[in-house]
Amino acid sequence: EIDTNVVLLAYWCCHYVNRTLVFPCRMRGGKKTPFGVFVSALVFCTINGYCNGRFLAEYAVYDKDHLSSPCFMFGSVLFWTGLFINFHSDGILRDLRKPG
Repeated sequence: EIDTNVVLLAYWCCHYVNRTLVFPCRMRGGKKTPFGVFVSALVFCTINGYCNGRFLAEYAVYDKDHLSSPCFMFGSVLFWTGLFINFHSDGILRDLRKPG
């Protein structure tokens, strides 16, 4: 049986892998990021990841049938719809950049 917390953590990881690895690697011709911005993003992502991971690992308790509940299904559809809209929008933004 799949644990709800594992599914939620997988959703979160899917989003962050796209934001931190896929999106930046697909950008072309970008400017260098100032060091302060980089450090701020690193600190934020570290704290955010710790809080989300700890909550899902230690504090969040869901019923065994939560994955089949209408609330979870609606939330999943909303998450995946938003993720694909985000992918599409990222593509539009990449295409607006000058080649090179």
